[in-house]
Amino acid sequence: ESQNNATVTLELQIGNKGSNDPFYIHAEISSEFSWDEEQSETVNKLLNENAVVLLISYLRPMIAQFTTYAGFAPLNLPYLDVRQKQQ
Repeated sequence: ESQNNATVTLELQIGNKGSNDPFYIHAEISSEFSWDEEQSETVNKLLNENAVVLLISYLRPMIAQFTTYAGFAPLNLPYLDVRQKQQ
């Protein structure tokens, strides 16, 4: 059996560097996903939707902690609906 894999990277920017925003955060998180069988429809959905939600769930508490440690109220990232709309 052939092993298929893909790396999904999520990049997040909060605030603007050099602006009057109270803080600027640029975060990037990646993960490698692998699967045994080629199921393009299922795999595409998992990589484009579920993987993004998974990566955001790792960033969410880190962003809240960083902002709290910096003396601000915790910035809680909202839950995002990343499902692709069917046309």
